[in-house]
Amino acid sequence: MTRARGWVLLLAAAILGAAFVAWHSPSDSVPPAAGARSEESMPTTATPRVPTTSPAPAVVAALPVTTTAAAPQAATAALAYLAARYAPERTAAFDRFSASKDPAELAAAADIADECAVFSDHLFEQTLANIEKGGMAARIKAQQRETVELERTRCAGFDAERLARGARIRRALAKEGDIRMFAWSMPQGGQPIPEVVAIAQRAAGSGDPLAILQVGNFFANRNDIAPGIEYDLGDGLAVPRNVLRDAFSLAACDFGVDCGARSGYVANRCVGAGYCGSASLDDLFRHYSYSPAEAARLEAARQVVLTGLRTGQWPTNFWNPPK
Repeated sequence: MTRARGWVLLLAAAILGAAFVAWHSPSDSVPPAAGARSEESMPTTATPRVPTTSPAPAVVAALPVTTTAAAPQAATAALAYLAARYAPERTAAFDRFSASKDPAELAAAADIADECAVFSDHLFEQTLANIEKGGMAARIKAQQRETVELERTRCAGFDAERLARGARIRRALAKEGDIRMFAWSMPQGGQPIPEVVAIAQRAAGSGDPLAILQVGNFFANRNDIAPGIEYDLGDGLAVPRNVLRDAFSLAACDFGVDCGARSGYVANRCVGAGYCGSASLDDLFRHYSYSPAEAARLEAARQVVLTGLRTGQWPTNFWNPPK
């Protein structure tokens, strides 16, 4: 292996890990609530599922109303970049977004780089080779290969330089405390928690779907809260932080994030872990991550989060729970 080739593989491995953090933060290691099935504990021979074919995702026509004055404008801008973000040719969208000075478009560029990492020009063949060397059943491998080929068509032309550019953009936005990237820097510390809480509250009121995803990661990454604490969401509903994170992930779907069968996270979980055949992010959670009882708790938490995102009204002590 040449030094250049080795550098590309290391970079892509880092970015692929980053792509998972964008949805599921490092706090995925926190054990789920009793009865839940964590993705990490599922057997390596995942149950084969019938692949679901879906058209290119349609971006919603309007976003829920929030209480902040700037939210409608932010939501409109979010829809504009999401429409291009989910276009079939991601490389062209990345080039346009990465040359922008608009933080929303720069965040979209970093997001595209994350999702195209293992399907890029330099690495998609290695991704296919890794599937063949893996221990999955033949039917699952077939679904994995199909997913790689589909994603490859959307990431054609994505090279190592673009991967590196996406990583630089993400680091810069996280350092600046941008609402779409602020949770990236939380595991390394830096800002006092009260300041991070204030950014999270701004993100929740922005109407921006990528910011909403970051709020979920904020709760998963909080180091001032004991890992085993459950958040009291009212009416007898209390959930651990991994469930709250997933509730924000599902809520972001209502605000325009692509959560369908061909969405980035669903595709990457198929390729990387063999969790294939899911019709949506919600379906993936229900089939691979949660028991039926825990899935019901997750849906209830999602509704609480949606109410907060739309109205600005959150449960008591939601942002600063008792320690």
